[in-house]
Parts: sequence; structure tokens; C-alpha cells
Amino acid sequence: MGRIREIWLPKADLERLQDWVSENDPKEACALLLGKISSNIAMVEEVILTPNTSESTIHFEIDPELLLKILIEAEVKNQLPVGIFHSHPASPYPSGIDIPYMQHNPHSVWLIMGLPKTEPMRGYQWYQNSIIEVKVKIIH
Repeated sequence: MGRIREIWLPKADLERLQDWVSENDPKEACALLLGKISSNIAMVEEVILTPNTSESTIHFEIDPELLLKILIEAEVKNQLPVGIFHSHPASPYPSGIDIPYMQHNPHSVWLIMGLPKTEPMRGYQWYQNSIIEVKVKIIH
């Protein structure tokens, strides 16, 4: 799998993610985005809201058993983990904590929503040893 140029997120899922961020504030909210990748476009088909087991304001953790269950179910449904979503207490840019995790998961887009929601959500991918921005397209 190579570079992902865009991630398409249904508007209803964007609204669910915004509500999830508000519900978890001030802690980081997190979710897995499942779907398909075609022609360098990641298409989100399903958003799985996941608890932040670290209960932290500066990083997130998804329970490993829950993560494994989600990934197995995705495989059965012929879906890929196309994105990893989380919120930040400030700007929507990868933090020093995010970067090592991005390096270990270069096939997914990292969607980050800042708090307060003053800037648009941004997408990133670890590609060829650097962080590249991925266009986020909200679809209806």
C-alpha cells in the first residue's frame, strides 16, 4: 500500500466524531475508521468510537483486546483500518507522542481534531520516512 492522497468521511460520521470529542473533553477522544482504499483514496465506511483507556488529555490508548476484536470483525467484513482518529487539546497536528505510532502504522490516515474545534480536522500519513498531509473530504 502506498500514499493515500484523500480520505472521504461521510458528514454523519464527522458529526458523530465531533460529538465524541465534546463528550470526552478534556480527554483525548479516539476512534477507528474502517473502509476501503482505492486509487489512493481511503473511503470510510464505518466509524468505531473507542474509549481512551489512558483517560489522558495528551495521548490516547485503545484497549488491545477491543482493538483485536475490531480488526478481526473488519477482516470478516472485508474492511481495512483506513484511519485512526483522535483529538488534541490544541492544534490538529501530529504530536511527538503520535509520530512513533504513525511510523508503526503507515497504511492508515491519522485524523486529528483540535480543541476547541477552531481549525478543520486534518489528516496525515507516515510515508517515505516523513509526515505528509492527506486531504480530508467530507461527503454527503
